[in-house]
Amino acid sequence: MSHLRLVLGGGALVAAIAIGIRLHTGRELDAAVERSTSVRSDPVASSGDLEAPDVSPNARRHPSPPIQQPAVEATAAQTAVQADLVELLVEPLVELLGEVARAERARQADRLQTLVGRALSPTHGLAAVLRLLEQRGFDQQAEPFSGALTVAASAAQVESARGENGDLALILARLPFQPENARARLPALLSALDVDGRPVLHAGWWPELLRLQRAHPDLAEDFGPLFGNLHRDAAGLQGLASLLLEAARLVEFPHVVAGAIHGLSVLDPALGASVASQLRERSDLDVELQHELARLSASLLPPSEAVDVLARQPRAIALQGMLVLGERLEAGEALRRKYEDLVLSPGTERDRMNVIAGMRHEGSHVLIDIARTDLSVRVREQAILMLTSSRSVETDTVRALHDLRHAGHDSIGTRSYTSALAHVVVRSGGAARAEALELLRAVVNDATVAEADRLRATELLERHSSEPGENATTRTEPFGRAQAEK
Repeated sequence: MSHLRLVLGGGALVAAIAIGIRLHTGRELDAAVERSTSVRSDPVASSGDLEAPDVSPNARRHPSPPIQQPAVEATAAQTAVQADLVELLVEPLVELLGEVARAERARQADRLQTLVGRALSPTHGLAAVLRLLEQRGFDQQAEPFSGALTVAASAAQVESARGENGDLALILARLPFQPENARARLPALLSALDVDGRPVLHAGWWPELLRLQRAHPDLAEDFGPLFGNLHRDAAGLQGLASLLLEAARLVEFPHVVAGAIHGLSVLDPALGASVASQLRERSDLDVELQHELARLSASLLPPSEAVDVLARQPRAIALQGMLVLGERLEAGEALRRKYEDLVLSPGTERDRMNVIAGMRHEGSHVLIDIARTDLSVRVREQAILMLTSSRSVETDTVRALHDLRHAGHDSIGTRSYTSALAHVVVRSGGAARAEALELLRAVVNDATVAEADRLRATELLERHSSEPGENATTRTEPFGRAQAEK
């Protein structure tokens, strides 16, 4: 369950908003508490000026007046008193955040709402929660860590429901100074929040997010999810075409580029496709951006164009896009037609393998036919791996695998054969699964098979021989890995 759905789900929404309104009346007291402590607050560099985009005339928060520095240094006694005060405030907050996590795990919506309200009250407040995360560096499994993330996301969502953005601006401003585990979780959490179908982190945040990313280029991977859903706010994208074109040129930030192209495609599909096409021609793109562009091509281009683009890509890059393209049911015809064109042309082994990698929803008989007739053993192997990794199969498919393995000089390799059988064991049941297990045991006991292949078959057999459902987290080797490594 999402962190916030318990807090704001169903009838709890109105109450949560009311809590947010009540809590923010005590901000001055919260600021006073913060000034009374000696807690370290790192400078925020350029992101310290992060401002919330206006969504209503009164939405932007007025900055607090600068804290006056004392004319003389605090005495040792004063420092000790301040430290005691900090401890008195911090330890109850740690326990409270742990309670938040426990209530969320138990799905106690009403109690969770009450606890989040206490954490955001003037006694503690969002600033104190973020500061605690920065200072304590909780282990990712610690309950206060999970509770702190829930409280932060709750603050952002409740404020967004009121048309305000101050808490989200604070969270983003402090994000660069959070420990690594918080930076790995908060961006995706914030990006997933919405109010009445509009993302909390909406398109109006584009300028500030760009400024934040440029101020902290070393955190590009951490900040990537922040740009993932901005294109969902179609209305907010109006007027941002120039900014998005600028962002699409920042190839050092792959996620920014992907977000910008998604946004441009919402404004003008032809423009988004054109920008992506221009970028693909560049030779200075890192691997991550090449992967992003492959996925974008698969999701944004018409299927026939996407197939043409992806078929020519290197294997490792094409697989990323073809897996996305394969989820589009309307892509089936384009994939079949492309394969039929390529099979008649010499030197297209790699391209045919790429096309087959997108045939997730293709009929089993089509993939079996390719596995029987294609002139390349690597292409035939790709076909059986896609077939068995994408669906449950019947016994006739398992017997076809056996025949393909024992087809003389045209036989498929042992590695691909055993991987396909392992797929069947995991994804199929009944007689098909039983036959696949028997064929794996036959490989283990076949003295003519290389020892390395027999050991691998043994390992697969041990890993997957439990009944379906007993080992639900088990995953087989991705269908394209063996091919991509060749």
